[in-house]
This record gives sequence, C-alpha cells and structure tokens, in this order.
Amino acid sequence: FKFVNFNRTMSQLSTTMSRCVKDVIGFAIMFFIIFLAYAQLAYLVFGTHVDDFSTFQDCIFTQFRIILGDFNFTKVEEANRILGPIYFTTFVFFMFFILLNMFLAIINDTYSEVKSDMIHQKAEMELSDLIRKGYNKAMVKLKLKKTTVDDISESLRQDGGKLNFDELRQDLKGKGHTDAEIEAIFTKYDQDGDQELTEHEHQQMRDDLEKEREDLDLDRSSLPRPLSSRSFPRSLDDSEEDEDEDSGHSSRRRGSSSSGVSYEEFQV
Repeated sequence: FKFVNFNRTMSQLSTTMSRCVKDVIGFAIMFFIIFLAYAQLAYLVFGTHVDDFSTFQDCIFTQFRIILGDFNFTKVEEANRILGPIYFTTFVFFMFFILLNMFLAIINDTYSEVKSDMIHQKAEMELSDLIRKGYNKAMVKLKLKKTTVDDISESLRQDGGKLNFDELRQDLKGKGHTDAEIEAIFTKYDQDGDQELTEHEHQQMRDDLEKEREDLDLDRSSLPRPLSSRSFPRSLDDSEEDEDEDSGHSSRRRGSSSSGVSYEEFQV
C-alpha cells in the first residue's frame, strides 16, 4: 500500500481495512452461520414447491437475491402461507436490518478511530506535494539554463564583428563559467579552428542562442501549474526540508560566479 499513501483519503481507507480485519472475520462467521441456517430452512420447507429453493446451492443464491431486493415473494407465500411470510420477514429483519448494519458499524467505528489518529500524525508527502516539488525543480533548472544563455548573449552584444577566444573566455570567466565550458561552446562555432569567430560564425551563434531562449520560454510556459495542496499542517521536519531546499537553490544561483554550470547546461 505504499503508493496508496500518496493520497490521504486512500491511506485512511487502507489503514481502516487492515485494522478491522479481525472484527470483520468474527462478524463473517456469525453472519454465515445464520445465513446458512436460513438456507437450510428454506430448502426443507420450499424445496419441493419453489424452483428457486430446489437445491441447497439455489437457496444460497436466492437469499443473496433477497438481500439485493430481487425476489418473488408470491411463490413463497403460495408454497406455505404460514412459514413463507415468517421466513421472509425474519430473514430480511435479521440479515438486512441487523447483521448488515452491524458490519457497517464495524467499518464506521474503525474509520473514525483511524481518522482521529491520523490527525495527530506527522503529515507525509502527498501526490500534490510531489507534483509541486517536481514543478519547482523544473523551473529552477530552466532558470539556470536561461541564465547561461543570457550570459553568452550579453558577451556577444559587447563585442561587434569578430570575437576571439581570449575575449570570450575573459568575459565568461568573470561570470563564473569554467574553461572547459567556454572552450566547448567556442569550439562548436569555430569551424576553421583559428581561435576567432568570424562575422558569419558570430551570427550563427546569435541565432542559435535566440532559438535556445525561445525553446526555454516555451518549455516554461508548457509546464503544468502545481496543484494546490489541501493537505494537513506540515510538520516541522517537512518545513525545514523545504527551507533547506529553497536556500540551496538560492545559493546555487548566487554561487554561479564561482562554481559555474554543468557542461550539458552550457551546450546551446
């Protein structure tokens, strides 16, 4: 049931069923003793007159039909005008009004206990929390990648015409990017290997960066909005975990000047 626990209502239901197993088994024994006794009585009294009670197995299925309301009372009354109504009335009274309501009472009492206990328990992560965290992580990754694209675009705007490797390296190093990242992006567009980007190569890099920015904006707009959580008060541990995660994201953005971004995020 670990996947059911992502939803609080389903978690309450599964816990209720597991807790009331013993009570339900005890009730089932008593239920079937009375049920089979009535089936035996119906077989002996009506077996030779009513087709629905011609065998013991038919009596069992017919009594289930009585519980569901699918039964021809006229045939039973015609078979025995005294025992027919008595059998039908007492069976409906004991099986439907008493025993079935006892079964519902067992489930209801156990559910009330489980619900009361879970109010005081630490709130676990629910499906809505999982979706919200996934959404936030995706947004952080897109923002970091867009920051990389913006850094390169700014460096290109500052240099007109040709752009050599040393100029790009010096500019991006000041913004926290590593030598490996800078060399990888420069090598991608330096087709002749002269450590200098021509106007054509320069323009190609601009076009690719602009396309990358549009793709990132499209990805951000296509992300589904996180579900609003209707869950219960978050525990102190969960709140501290969220605060640590948020502060970690902030420190990554502030620390981009020293640590840079990964090689895959740098690729355009």
